[in-house]
Amino acid sequence: MENICRLRKIFSVVYQLERNIKKKLGITANEAMVLCLLTSADLSAGQLARSMGVSESRMSKVIESLERNRYIVRKIDERDKRRMIFSITEEGRKKAEEFNNLNLDIPDIDFSKLGDLVC
Repeated sequence: MENICRLRKIFSVVYQLERNIKKKLGITANEAMVLCLLTSADLSAGQLARSMGVSESRMSKVIESLERNRYIVRKIDERDKRRMIFSITEEGRKKAEEFNNLNLDIPDIDFSKLGDLVC
């Protein structure tokens, strides 16, 4: 039962952080993380999904939202015309900067103990 309680606390902290990000920025935590990744390099949907540890299906929803808000744009990969690459727009850079400047109370988590959560 102790593992479930610790796991619940972790989910609670993450949920609260996500709510704060959405309230302060108007975007989700996943959207903010994609913007931060794209400030360093243009990436494909698969690269973004792998970097964030989410499914490509979930990533396509995040990308769709960011495109709709004009924070990112897609272009055809010059090296592989079958692949789409995503780039951050100037509006997206501003939003990423807002995220970086947020004063979020992110608690320290000892990730070495997360393995103990497995029953």
